[in-house]
Amino acid sequence: MGAWSFAETGPGLFGSTGPSPLPARRVGSLGLASGPHGPAIRLDGTGYVEVAPQPALDFTEAGTFAAWIRPESFPAGGMRILDKSEVGTSNGFLLDTHPGRCLRLITQVGTLDHAAQLEPGRWTHVAGTVSADGRLALYMDGQPVAERAGAGAPDVAGLLRKARRLEDFHRRLAQQGLAGVYEAAHARLALESLATAHERFRRLDAGMLRLLAEPRSQVAADYAYLETAQRLVDGLVKVLDASASDGAPERAEVIRCWEATARE
Repeated sequence: MGAWSFAETGPGLFGSTGPSPLPARRVGSLGLASGPHGPAIRLDGTGYVEVAPQPALDFTEAGTFAAWIRPESFPAGGMRILDKSEVGTSNGFLLDTHPGRCLRLITQVGTLDHAAQLEPGRWTHVAGTVSADGRLALYMDGQPVAERAGAGAPDVAGLLRKARRLEDFHRRLAQQGLAGVYEAAHARLALESLATAHERFRRLDAGMLRLLAEPRSQVAADYAYLETAQRLVDGLVKVLDASASDGAPERAEVIRCWEATARE
């Protein structure tokens, strides 16, 4: 999505190379230095560089997060390298050093760490990846140093497409006086489950819900809601796609309503 060389393109602004314009801005105090491949920034804890939130940075399917780093020391509490998540949660991604000289990647689908023994005062290229199937990996200087399977990222975009079709399907059934059939009830349950998951994430984002102390437990709790909605949606879609009229007039109308949604 972007790569920042930290050559200033304006006062406190750093341009990015990539398919989307993702300028970064200086927040607080930071210095400039020379890196292994051009300009770098010097961080002393009083400032950082920020890219404004936007969909391109959500990484809903997969992602690679990488940086050149050269810390002079490694505090036991760790140092954030790349971070897009709320404090205390794993609702985005975080690549950091923790604890001490170790390397860690936290994502929505799992956490991976490595006792890297990063060297103070030495430039090191660090990277973390998460694949579409949830596999996590850490790299140092281009070499893999840790890997594990994750939970797999939920296909939210696909889930929403199916949910919109179910919403249309339910509307057609209601227009035909079939709001009381099983398929209509299942569609309502699936849509209500998805709405509940959305409301939970909204409240988390607004700080209205207490977070669990353990990030992995928080992820499991959050995505249990999405997984329930996914099962309800996929289950009904699968049954309807495989269905054929069994001779009952109302059953034939249910199938016609479903098939009509595919043409929209």
